Amino acid sequence: MPKLINRNPKLSKLRKYAVVYYRGKIYYFGQYGTPEALSAYNRFCAELQANPTILLSSGEKCVTVRELAAAFLDHAN
Repeated sequence: MPKLINRNPKLSKLRKYAVVYYRGKIYYFGQYGTPEALSAYNRFCAELQANPTILLSSGEKCVTVRELAAAFLDHAN
């Protein structure tokens, strides 16, 4: 089964802006060090937690629908 990776991306500084590099994109949150930038970053992390994505590790095989259904039924029980 794929493993759910549950890490928040790191808040970085790019020139004078607070940014996050996530899945090959740059997300800007305003001027680095301001309460507004920190609030926007926290909203971004909360949105990621509310809508998690499943990432396969490098050595993992693809999962079939049968395996996914079996794992869901095990989880439901």
